[in-house]
Amino acid sequence: MKWIWFTGIWTYPTLVLFLRFAVNELPQGVDIPSLTQLLIVWGIPLIYPIIITWTNIERQQRGQTDFSFAATYGLAIKDERHSKAYLDAAYPDIPAQYASKIPTGLVLGKHKGKYAYCPIDKDGINAFCVGTPGSGKSVLLLGWLYSMMFRNEIAKKGHSKPGRPYNYFLVDIKGELFERLLGIKAQDYKAEEHKDFQVVAPAVESSYGYDVFYKIHREDVTETEIIKAVMDIADALVVATGDNPYFSDNAKKILSGVLYYFAKLGYDILPIIPTLMRTNLNELLTAIVADAEEQNMGVVLDKLKNFTGVGKEDNESIADIETTLKTYLEVFSYPELQWTLHGNPNKTS
Repeated sequence: MKWIWFTGIWTYPTLVLFLRFAVNELPQGVDIPSLTQLLIVWGIPLIYPIIITWTNIERQQRGQTDFSFAATYGLAIKDERHSKAYLDAAYPDIPAQYASKIPTGLVLGKHKGKYAYCPIDKDGINAFCVGTPGSGKSVLLLGWLYSMMFRNEIAKKGHSKPGRPYNYFLVDIKGELFERLLGIKAQDYKAEEHKDFQVVAPAVESSYGYDVFYKIHREDVTETEIIKAVMDIADALVVATGDNPYFSDNAKKILSGVLYYFAKLGYDILPIIPTLMRTNLNELLTAIVADAEEQNMGVVLDKLKNFTGVGKEDNESIADIETTLKTYLEVFSYPELQWTLHGNPNKTS
């Protein structure tokens, strides 16, 4: 039955009957030659199925599979009423090497009857998925995870080359994705029982914790790696907003200096953040700089010394920087996050 909707042939009998009725009801005295009547009644109705068929061919090339009455007329899929430029951007051409007749790798969707995919066994894949609620973000992510899990299983059973085995690390803020993936309730997930599928879910106490300083805690870590790690953390926590990045940029600089100082003393991130939140920033920086001078910690002095021993006007600026910094760090006040980043003994990274 699909071809009936696809070709629009369902419109033909209706149009034939309508035009035949219209010709028969013409006023007396209007004489239309028989050949013209045949053309009007039987020929003109063919135009509409041709238009519908052409429309559906274009839709099929964009990966659409719904050819019902509502979809064909744009009543079911709102995107179909967008401009050609919009549709070209939404459904770009896929390079031949990333299109397959069978699902393989990480499947992104279908395009012109083929599966668009990313190879799993090549370089690392980074993806950023954005969409409105209910648009299919979770379904896409689950599809990727299922693809990798299926690959591991068939390799274990000897049906394909083993390749590189995958362990899974999933940050699940709501604690619902891994329920659907593993088929278990959140409260039944135990970190120690899932070494190959590590889930960090702040809402689930029995899940894994997260070691924010995992790069710093390595035995072979270099000074350059420590500096880069604390700067990455500061960049992630403090985001520049508005036209004037002065306060956010200085908040990042202070945070990276404080993180570096305490990391070198062996502290984890969570005791550091509460110290920042509860202590007057001017007093804290003065104490850190004094100790850094004694221990010859050049990185700390480069980042923090300019913020100490300043005049009244600069003190007011530092107060604004302090407000900016503490606003961004407020998220660490949630007990679930404190457990995930500090209290949980089963940490992953």
